[in-house]
Amino acid sequence: MIGFPLLSSLALRHIPANHGAIIVGLLPFATALLATLVFKDRQPARFWICAAIGSGLVIAFALRDSDNGATAAAVSFGNLAMLGAVFAGAVGYVAARV
Repeated sequence: MIGFPLLSSLALRHIPANHGAIIVGLLPFATALLATLVFKDRQPARFWICAAIGSGLVIAFALRDSDNGATAAAVSFGNLAMLGAVFAGAVGYVAARV
């Protein structure tokens, strides 16, 4: 796949690497969600509750202000590209299962 490396490298030109790494923390949840939609896998409710809490913590941490005073979480090309990279990574993991 070319999507994850391309989008993440484009994103890291606009956001700090530590912020990008935080966003990539959403990859396990995105993969589980996509696998559920594609393969009709059924997970127990407690899995989704814990996954949502964990992903919520990742998002909350990403929304915090960065150390330099600027908001790293503002909707920007870098953040959108990194979210696209997360989606591309999830697609790659799910496609590898086929």
